[in-house]
Amino acid sequence: MLNRLTIAALLKTVVLATASFLVLVFALNAWDCGQRLKSTNRIAVIADASASLFMAMNNLRSDRSTTSRLLNSDSPVDSEIDKYLRNIRDTEMPAMGNALGLLPSIEFTERAALVPELDDYLRPGEAVERFARVPQARVVGVDRAKHLWVGETYVRIVLNEIVRLLNPAAWPLPAEWKDST
Repeated sequence: MLNRLTIAALLKTVVLATASFLVLVFALNAWDCGQRLKSTNRIAVIADASASLFMAMNNLRSDRSTTSRLLNSDSPVDSEIDKYLRNIRDTEMPAMGNALGLLPSIEFTERAALVPELDDYLRPGEAVERFARVPQARVVGVDRAKHLWVGETYVRIVLNEIVRLLNPAAWPLPAEWKDST
């Protein structure tokens, strides 16, 4: 068998093996680049949605406080304040619409909306209906929690839920600190 092995056959085998190896390496690198691109695109979408939501929330806060103050006031609405409110509303609505358009496309393995049971504005039952627009969202009602997560117990519950979703290896957070000194 060895006396039939020629230099040409040996070279062809080496070239074929080297070419196969290089194709495999390039394919694996291309797949890795595709995964990184997918991850980068996901981060970009999340950043866009976050930017839109924060813009809308800031404007909603300004709109809400100014409107409340004006409604409780006896004086008529000044044209400058009216212009200010219209500008805020013209900014907040497109930002909110952009964020709501992006939310369904964001891929999370597990999306959770933590809703306090005793919230002033949105209770867990109502939240299920409102979050129906984002079908991947899972509403988690937090028993006895109040609006704005008042109280250390409820802040700890929220932080533990965030850690459970983002870094399960670190969950649950320690409830006590042990002094090492």
